[in-house]
Amino acid sequence: MEQTLTKLSGRLSEYVESLPDPSEADSPRTKNAWQRLLEILVGVSERIVDGHPDFLELFRGNAPLPSDDDDTESESQHEDKTPATSSQPVQDQDPEEDGAGEQSEGEGEVETASQRKERRKAAAHGAVIKRAQKIIGVMAHGPVPARDLAAEIAEETKLVAESMEDQALGWLIRGFKNPASTWTVTLTRWRRDAAADTISFLKTSHELDLDADLLKRDIHLSHSQAATRTDTYLLDLIQKMETIKFASEWTAHTGPGAGKFKSDFNTALFQREHGAIFTHLSDREKKAKMEELSVDFQLFKKSREELITSRNRLLLAYQNFGTGVLIHPFFSTKNLGQKRAKKFKSLLDVLINLAPKSTTPNRTRFDDIEQRNRDVLYEIATALSSGDEEAEKISTHIDDFFIRYPSKIRPL
Repeated sequence: MEQTLTKLSGRLSEYVESLPDPSEADSPRTKNAWQRLLEILVGVSERIVDGHPDFLELFRGNAPLPSDDDDTESESQHEDKTPATSSQPVQDQDPEEDGAGEQSEGEGEVETASQRKERRKAAAHGAVIKRAQKIIGVMAHGPVPARDLAAEIAEETKLVAESMEDQALGWLIRGFKNPASTWTVTLTRWRRDAAADTISFLKTSHELDLDADLLKRDIHLSHSQAATRTDTYLLDLIQKMETIKFASEWTAHTGPGAGKFKSDFNTALFQREHGAIFTHLSDREKKAKMEELSVDFQLFKKSREELITSRNRLLLAYQNFGTGVLIHPFFSTKNLGQKRAKKFKSLLDVLINLAPKSTTPNRTRFDDIEQRNRDVLYEIATALSSGDEEAEKISTHIDDFFIRYPSKIRPL
């Protein structure tokens, strides 16, 4: 171990010596060098603490930093190659805390790094399956009644990350309960007085459906602010559908040219957000200004990666679990953009694969409860609408959404 630490110390020294002196302009080169050193320090400490077998590879430049989910969006992953789509399982990369022994069972032979890695991977996958089975078990509780959802809307349940996820996913398994009259009575007290914000949002959304301008849709989403949960649940619901529209169109850009499209998109959006600076500049002047604002642009792209990741996760959930994702307030870009519990992405994949089967051939539990969930969605929209005009416009909007952006779940 002493020899290993000596090697690590030497490698760290090399990186320290390679760092350029900071300049007054705080150049991207300096920033990147310091960032690289920080990644190494954090990465090696986690590898040592967790007993990760490949922590030396981090210093050889071959091993990625640990991540709770590797479905995060980044510009580099689209460099003219087809990225993983939302329907493809993505492997998590969490190092396990188990610092188990170095010998294989039975033979007393020294366990290789590869064997240890596979053993831990199998143990982690087993834990995910066990968690998924527990979530599926709540199906025995029956459909979620209106009063439970009303309580969730009124005051967000304060749970730790894993418990919050389990509750939300469990509700997707259970589905939501009719009759319609119950939802009307329970939710009408939160009916909003004004419909202007909702109707305006729907009007712009419809125009964007016809215009097919992804940049305008992004700006439309970003500039729509929410306030309190009970007052804006209905608008949040509509914004959620708009987010799924954006993510569907965004993820459609794959293969050759996808990286350039997304890079150009971020540049155009950055310049649009700083319109006062770029409005009257020539292309050459814009390029010079972008170089001047390179640090700001890097920070902007970082924030975009987090936002796009949350939007893609929402799309993934909707595609595979259906309308329940629209109903439950947990499934939002705010929640899905935060750091989730370990193996969250793997958990979704396992739940998709282990979904209880329907008595009807080639169908799942989610297919069976989809129509009931849709009925509930329409009833919620009606109950929370300010009047008949808003209710009718929202119902029409939902109809159009299901036609244009269907999930994999099919109602009876």
